[in-house]
Amino acid sequence: RVNEFQPQLVRLSEATGALDARVQACVKLCTDKNQQLQEGFDNLERTQLQMGADLGELRTAEVKLIGKIAEFEALLKNKVDVEQSQLVVAQANSALEARMDEFQPHL
Repeated sequence: RVNEFQPQLVRLSEATGALDARVQACVKLCTDKNQQLQEGFDNLERTQLQMGADLGELRTAEVKLIGKIAEFEALLKNKVDVEQSQLVVAQANSALEARMDEFQPHL
């Protein structure tokens, strides 16, 4: 009786072997893809950490730049104040010279 099932057992064994080979190929493919995904995730984490550091440096640079802008604005305001003072002094000198010219004939 075993002999009558022998051809079916051989075909079943061949089919099982073929299925096992496909399953192993799928497992390898999934393992490879999982490794690629893990590498991508690790790269993403490293990039995220680097971006965090870069963002910190950028914020520091931004604070420094804001400070420099404030310094520049203060210097610009002082320059305008000096120019206005110089104008007032020049006007006062002109007025004084004009008054001196009025009194010149009396001296």
